[in-house]
Amino acid sequence: MFKYEIISCCFEVSYYMIDLLKIHGLYYNWMPISRNDMENTIHIKISDYQNKEIFGLIFSTRSIDSWHEIDIASEIQLDWYKLFFNKKDFLEFPTWNSCVYPINFEENNIDIKQLCYIKNNQNHHCIGILSNSRKQVLLSIDIVKYLEYSLLGIESLNKSEDWCEINGFFKTHKKATNAFVDDLMVLIRTILMKYCPNAMPVYIDYYPKGKTAPFIITGDSDESTFDDITSYFEYLDKFNCKSCLLIRDTEILNKHKLFKLNYKRQNFGIHPFSQNRNIREYLNNIQKLHKYLRNNFDSNYSYAVRNHLFQNINARKQLVIERGINIQFDMNSVLANNNSWIGTGSGVGIPIPYPPINNGYNINPLHLTTVIEDDVFLFDYQYCYKPFINDQYSTNNLILNFLNEWLLKKNKPAQANLHPQNSNEILCLIVDWITQNHIWNPNLNEYHQWLLERATTTIYVISDYKYKVETNSSRINLFIIE
Repeated sequence: MFKYEIISCCFEVSYYMIDLLKIHGLYYNWMPISRNDMENTIHIKISDYQNKEIFGLIFSTRSIDSWHEIDIASEIQLDWYKLFFNKKDFLEFPTWNSCVYPINFEENNIDIKQLCYIKNNQNHHCIGILSNSRKQVLLSIDIVKYLEYSLLGIESLNKSEDWCEINGFFKTHKKATNAFVDDLMVLIRTILMKYCPNAMPVYIDYYPKGKTAPFIITGDSDESTFDDITSYFEYLDKFNCKSCLLIRDTEILNKHKLFKLNYKRQNFGIHPFSQNRNIREYLNNIQKLHKYLRNNFDSNYSYAVRNHLFQNINARKQLVIERGINIQFDMNSVLANNNSWIGTGSGVGIPIPYPPINNGYNINPLHLTTVIEDDVFLFDYQYCYKPFINDQYSTNNLILNFLNEWLLKKNKPAQANLHPQNSNEILCLIVDWITQNHIWNPNLNEYHQWLLERATTTIYVISDYKYKVETNSSRINLFIIE
């Protein structure tokens, strides 16, 4: 059998890369390797039956001693670029500071081929090369730091780390449907499968057989009354739709507990709040809500959190807290298109884990992007965002056009945050769209169970192109190499 290894400076980074590759369909039997000399470098290594490397994909932002033909120059400053793979337009992404570097090499060297380059109106840089003799590709991207900045923000350049400030300031949302992190992971998958097809002949679909990308409805409880929540659940039940109510305080929860058995399709998560905007109060609040939900709602409790990020609670500290209580989904990127909350705020569509921080790593929580926030169409909250100024017709078109592009065309999970206390016009619009298009609408627990079911899969390649799939799921769908 082939051997699949991830070699980096520490096991946490290697495990992180393995989880990313598996989430994007490469469920091979990966082995994590740690080497002290691998700082700022990750080596994805594929070996044959005799343990001889047949292909390697290397991420590094420093010159590698064995590559004498190249020079990795000073970093590329923050800007938007198009990335070309084999001269074809592949993705558009922001080049976060200190994450992407240009590669210089002699063009008359027949062993080295430019594989990836980026360009905009002002600049053109090579960032990926193929060495035919080594059978290796080198990408000059610090992939872990790149994902940290994309998912958690640039800590040194923004004190509040509020998504609406980070991404508004850096103008990272030219297109609300630009899931550039997904596209970057697909580039990695494409390179691996293209240059070692005998060892990686297939990958696993993101969703169960016969299902669309999921549409997940959540709703922050905020100022909702008992009657608001009752009406909200009754409307969803009428159309067999499922949701997760994110609770801010236990008062609503205590009242709702009396009739929870009537709403089997719905479940509950956490929407923590700190009145005094400090981390200790926030920690106490999230732990109190977590304990109460876990003890009282059992199977109806989704280990999911959406924070009040405008309170300036440090995003990295939030992540440490959430990992400590094994939160499964963190849903904190509700900004796109520079000044409006619709689309991806982090470049992520397919849920992925956060990078290792503070020398610790856990696959949970997964970063599940909130792509629609109903408040922005209804209110003007100057402390955290500016609302759309649209009449109802243009609002409906905006939402429907986005969903058609994001979920139906690009096949991305959609999560909409629809508050029970708000006007139900947007809720009605979305429920109608889900029904008409036969969209898969799991609640968060069901979606998490699918992810766990999918993760039981391992692909073993017995010999060239011959493989077997071991899995506990009957719903796995395979894609053959293109």
